[in-house]
Amino acid sequence: MARIKTPDAKPARLSRGVRKPKSPKASHKNGAAPTSLLEWDSLSLEAVNSILAAAEARRAVLQREAESALRAEFEAKAAALGLTLKAIMGKTPAEVEAPSRRQKAPRSKRGQGGAAQVQFKGPNGETWSGRGPTPRWLKQLEAQGKPRSEFAV
Repeated sequence: MARIKTPDAKPARLSRGVRKPKSPKASHKNGAAPTSLLEWDSLSLEAVNSILAAAEARRAVLQREAESALRAEFEAKAAALGLTLKAIMGKTPAEVEAPSRRQKAPRSKRGQGGAAQVQFKGPNGETWSGRGPTPRWLKQLEAQGKPRSEFAV
C-alpha cells in the first residue's frame, strides 16, 4: 500500500478504492470487462451491450446449474426417505411450468342483459320500467284519478 509523508512526519495511507487513472484510450483485450470505473467511462455503446449480453448469458447458465443442483439434492433426500419428488410435490417440473393466475369467478346473470323491460306506457309514448322513482307523467295521470294499471303493458 502506498504511503504519503505528511508535514507532521506521520505516514498517511491512501484509500484502497483510489487507483491511478488510466488513459481514456485504454483498449480491452478480447472484449474483457473493464476493472475500474475510469475504464467503464471509455467504453462504446457496442462494447457495453456485448458485456451485458455475455453477463446475461452467464447468469442464465449459472441459474440452470443451480436449479439442477437443487433438484438433484431434493431427489437424493426424497430417495433416502423412499419417496419421489412427484409424490411429495404432486406434480412434475413439466406440469408446474409457471404459477397459474387465479381465474375470476363467473359473473352472475343479475345486472346483465341491458335495460329493463317496459312495464308502463303513457298516452304520449312515454315508458317506464317500474323501477326507480315514479315518472312525472305517471304521477300527473294518477293525480287526475286514472289507475296505474290502465297504463300497464
